[in-house]
Amino acid sequence: MSHVADDLPCGLINDTCQATAAGLGLVACVDQLFARDGTCDPTPDQTFTHFTALPPPTDYQATCYNEKPPCTATTDATRFTLDAEGNLLIPVHWQGILVSDATSAVPRLLRATLRPPVPVTLPDGLFVTSLTPQGQRLPPIFEPQIDPTAPTGVLTFFGSVDVADTVLRIAHRRGVCSGGTAAGAACGVDLDCQGGLCVDACVGGSRDGLACVEDNDCRRGRCRVLYDAPAFAALATNGGPIVLPKPVPPQTGGVCEIEPHNTCTSNGNCPGADNLCALYALQAQNPVSLDSLTTRTDDLRAFTVRRAGPLPLYGSSETLASLSQKFNYIFDERVRPPPGTSKPQLRPVVVEPGTAFTVGDVEILPVEVSHGTIGVLAYRIGKLAYVTDAKAVPAAAIDQLRGVRVLVINALFRTEHPSHLSIPEAIAVARELGAERTYLTHLTHDNFHADLEAELPPGVTPAFDGLTVRID
Repeated sequence: MSHVADDLPCGLINDTCQATAAGLGLVACVDQLFARDGTCDPTPDQTFTHFTALPPPTDYQATCYNEKPPCTATTDATRFTLDAEGNLLIPVHWQGILVSDATSAVPRLLRATLRPPVPVTLPDGLFVTSLTPQGQRLPPIFEPQIDPTAPTGVLTFFGSVDVADTVLRIAHRRGVCSGGTAAGAACGVDLDCQGGLCVDACVGGSRDGLACVEDNDCRRGRCRVLYDAPAFAALATNGGPIVLPKPVPPQTGGVCEIEPHNTCTSNGNCPGADNLCALYALQAQNPVSLDSLTTRTDDLRAFTVRRAGPLPLYGSSETLASLSQKFNYIFDERVRPPPGTSKPQLRPVVVEPGTAFTVGDVEILPVEVSHGTIGVLAYRIGKLAYVTDAKAVPAAAIDQLRGVRVLVINALFRTEHPSHLSIPEAIAVARELGAERTYLTHLTHDNFHADLEAELPPGVTPAFDGLTVRID
């Protein structure tokens, strides 16, 4: 932060805040970032140790060439940067390729093929992650995967997306877990090692993936680095972002934009109309239903074959209609399983927010909460409230849930998320409801049980597998 009339503090491009703040006359400056562990200790943040200014995001719709629509191929450059640890950070705006059905966002399949001007080795999908713009790691559906069949020097990524903005990070460092329950596994930071330490590992050579201290330990490989970060930094101008042009520069290798993405040095190497020799080829492929998250519901069959009648399936009309469409073989009476086989036997029961229903002799009250842009149901069962997938609990829902003794509620990250409550937001809901005990669920792998439990206020604790709760 500088005074309004001062020149831009360009000296920060090549040095730290501490070293240059006084000479540049800065009012304030953010450099190191510390862990959000409830203390003031200078423990580096596990994801980002330093503040990084991101360039404007690449508009994926304007950059991708296929499918059309949504791709327009009107932009011929992609911007990214390096953080203090040498990791590549690529902000991407996905809004133009997103799709949704009547109730939820539908992931769009993605494919990216590139031949970077600086060679990059990626031995595992762990080293390519997707983050929110605030730096929180996103769930696995957003994780790109590496194609091991790609030609030498060519990287191919597969993935899917259903959010508007993310930051892709390609790790500079290769590590291997030493100790802990994940000993010997690939890692990027200590958090990956479940109680162990992430130490440097060899890249290539006869000791590929094994621990190292220096290059000599790796026998014709390199220690630690997956690419030459200074070579990438040299592509930037005056400390600005790295701009990667789409058309292949002279005397540089690329890939043909149209599949099968053969390697090339000029457009003449790429047969077919509009087949550009490029440094990257981006695709937005077909949307994919989230059936894979509840696919075939075969697990319910084990329950229904042991019942005298169909298993009641309670839900809102919108949810039941979506399930009926996705799993029509279950709900369509005209679909008969072949002799000797069976299918889940379910009986849909529509429930309405604010109208109680009973299961056996237990009264259950459905309560509507918001899950991003859609409404979902939480449930009050006597003195227990179960809020599984909420971003906000509106005033009407608070009134219906107030007075519960036990609250089970989702809490994704310590920072905000577009469709889930953060940990602080979940704690605020618990306090407003007056719950004596609150159990946090839907926690990501960024949250270790013991560490999180030590941070939480009295009466709030992370849930765990096998937890039994008694409510008198």
